[in-house]
Amino acid sequence: MELLGHPVWTQDEALRDPLERSRRGDEINHHVREWMSRHDVDDIVQRAQQLGVPAAKYRTPAEIIRGEHERSRGLFAPLMLDEGIQAEILVAPFQFRCTPLQAGLRVPALGEMTAEPAE
Repeated sequence: MELLGHPVWTQDEALRDPLERSRRGDEINHHVREWMSRHDVDDIVQRAQQLGVPAAKYRTPAEIIRGEHERSRGLFAPLMLDEGIQAEILVAPFQFRCTPLQAGLRVPALGEMTAEPAE
């Protein structure tokens, strides 16, 4: 409620009951979405985190690949596909100093892993 600025609809006494909030979830979500549509995502996330509310921005795959955070951590590496196409692959979502990911791994060709095993 504090994040939203204590709008009038939040003052409804019935909303103190968790069961009633659950029943009115669609209505509540409508209000929250409407409020969020009027605010910048980064501002919402920053304010929510200041209030101790876990929040993060959902990003597209393209935003993640270009992301400053991901780039600084070295999460993506260039790879030449068999077809001669340059691509970037996720090296690992986490890194261990004692077991680095080995270079030279090959990405399977499309359909290569779908063949039925020989009996």
